[in-house]
Amino acid sequence: MKQNVGTADRIIRLVAGVILLSLTVILEGDVRWIGLIGIVPILTAAAGFCPMYCPLNVDTTSCCGPKNESCCAKDGSSAAPKSGSCCGGGGSGPSESVDTGPTS
Repeated sequence: MKQNVGTADRIIRLVAGVILLSLTVILEGDVRWIGLIGIVPILTAAAGFCPMYCPLNVDTTSCCGPKNESCCAKDGSSAAPKSGSCCGGGGSGPSESVDTGPTS
């Protein structure tokens, strides 16, 4: 399962989930149980994956491949991430630090 929820999206989901979940304490009567829906955005933020994004072909991670590549390919494959530091692929070439030998 490839992540399709980016950092900003995760933060928004976490805040919205906590607000919704707090409704179970704030509201009275049977309507307060609607706050339990806050569990859903909290879980998707924690997992970094939203199943509703698959049919909509949405990926808010933004740096790990073009938007038209689905994270939920039907053949079980997923797009390979671009090489870059934001995707965990490192830089585009060899390390830039050069060993100049001992200094005196």
